[in-house]
Amino acid sequence: MFNRENKYYFYNFLIVCFLFLISGMPFFKSLNLIFLDKLQGFADVSEDIVIIGIDDRSFKEFGNWPWSDEIFSDFVQKVNTAQVNTLAFDILFLNEDENDYRDFKDQLGKSNMDVVFASKLGNNSVVKSSLADQSRTFTGFVNLPQEDDGKIRKFNPNAMINNTCYNSFSLAIYKNAKNQLSKNCNTDPVIFNYSNQNFNYYSFVDVYSGIVSPRSLKGKIVLVGIVTYDIKSQVTDNFVDVFGNNTPGIYVHANILNSYLLDRFQEDISRELLLLVVLVLATSSFLVYSGFKKPTYELSTFIIFVLINILFGLILYEYGVNWDFTTSTMILTATFILQIVYKLFSVKNEWAFMYKLFGKYVNESVLKEMVNSPTGRVKGIKKEMTVMFVDIRDFTTYSEKLDLEVLMNRLNDYLEKANKIILKNNGIIDKYIGDEIMAFWNGPQENGDHVADALKTVLELREMIVKDYSDSAFKVGMSLHTGEMIIGSIGNEERLNYTVLGDNVNLASRVEGLTRKYGVSTLITEPVVKALKRPDDAFVIRKIDTVIVKGRSSLVKIYQPMYKTEENIKIKEIYEKGLAFYYAGDFEKALSFFEQLPNDRPSHLMIIRIKDLGDKVNNWDGVWYWDEK
Repeated sequence: MFNRENKYYFYNFLIVCFLFLISGMPFFKSLNLIFLDKLQGFADVSEDIVIIGIDDRSFKEFGNWPWSDEIFSDFVQKVNTAQVNTLAFDILFLNEDENDYRDFKDQLGKSNMDVVFASKLGNNSVVKSSLADQSRTFTGFVNLPQEDDGKIRKFNPNAMINNTCYNSFSLAIYKNAKNQLSKNCNTDPVIFNYSNQNFNYYSFVDVYSGIVSPRSLKGKIVLVGIVTYDIKSQVTDNFVDVFGNNTPGIYVHANILNSYLLDRFQEDISRELLLLVVLVLATSSFLVYSGFKKPTYELSTFIIFVLINILFGLILYEYGVNWDFTTSTMILTATFILQIVYKLFSVKNEWAFMYKLFGKYVNESVLKEMVNSPTGRVKGIKKEMTVMFVDIRDFTTYSEKLDLEVLMNRLNDYLEKANKIILKNNGIIDKYIGDEIMAFWNGPQENGDHVADALKTVLELREMIVKDYSDSAFKVGMSLHTGEMIIGSIGNEERLNYTVLGDNVNLASRVEGLTRKYGVSTLITEPVVKALKRPDDAFVIRKIDTVIVKGRSSLVKIYQPMYKTEENIKIKEIYEKGLAFYYAGDFEKALSFFEQLPNDRPSHLMIIRIKDLGDKVNNWDGVWYWDEK
């Protein structure tokens, strides 16, 4: 039987074979052509090639196509005088009668240069011009095979028709220019190289009129073809080159001829050799991955293997072999993914245990960051966060009334429920300080709604306590404050604590202590109110007071969040009207509003405060100083 490691080796082998089989499908072949096309264009251009283009200026000078016999006769005479090596016309001179191109034919007979004319392959036949019947004239077919994407990447050097071998246009030119004899009749498609460099080019009209010096053409292989679109006669000769550009056919043939002159052609790597190489590549990469413990090393190694694969392909390309980048990259990627999956399954139970154990106390985003850290530390950062303190009021008195076991069960039950509510609302439990809970939001991962999440948490906590502990003296005080804090790991290698620090954390703790003074379960600060991005229809926020807490010199505006009911809306309106008169120092009017809320603890506190103040106040600013926690 296979053990787990051997199974994954076997699976890796099966996946490699499967990917190799499907890599022969048209989609993957087309994908690989995209890579190979990017390697085209770097071939040099032979100085022996000259293109004479029938362009817009030529059509403007000589009129629409077809042109007269005299034009071509004079042109051949001028080119012959320049002592060119070979002249080639990428033009089909067809359907002429006996009198057509008479002067042209005569001039061809007088010339002492080889002239190659274009022909066309038909259904088991070759269509060519009678101009090629003159001495030292030859023909070559100009048919170019288009691939599925319409591009021209290959050409057929020869065609066998009725046991006769016919040369392609470019091969016929090359053979005559270099006095080469046919060794065989290879009809298989051949991949040629394009060049991004410019061929020597002259306009037909400039050569005809003598503007171009004969010395520029001496000893050259001259190719003549249409390089523009004659709108009136609708003559065009465009193809799509390997770069996706519309290119006149004469340039395609020039690139094929250039490949002959430089002896630079490409051939696809054989499938047998490809299979052998990718098997070696997959096996070696899988073995290397197996030796690493950290995913970052595996990823780096994967990238190195991919780069080696690309470099290998580039080297092969320089030697005329087209590497299958798609197949090799797919197999490298599959091997990498399989190894990752293998390791994930290998440690699945261990991870499950860790998440189950620590997930009760630490938010998942923090746990992941700690796990991914080599030291278990999370780097300290300064950012805006919301912190919450929840404390059981008079816990000592409360605990004295209960049996120890009952107390522990109730406390654990409360903490478990509170924990779930906090984590559900994207909070992170910082610590338990006795019966107190400290939690925060917006760390370490960004949470644009951290204030709303925190506010939702305190309301749900209050609802849970009212529902589940209404039959006891179990009461809590809660506070929220938003501000800039530092979050990260503190401690040493033996013991680490992930926490938030800063003056704003201390302020939140002080505000929680004020809940006892005002007789409310929850107080929040003004930064919390201002940071709420959207109003929530579920609750209203009542301004309670402006204070300075012990240990601070700056004032703090505190508020109470309440569920949105008709009664709470009325309480908010009456209290805040009284508070406005209180701030203004009009205590008599303030009392008239506060006394309308006899069951409201903050109103009761304000009534007592105003009566105690009496006429003792000088320079009243509406701020209350709390000298105790």
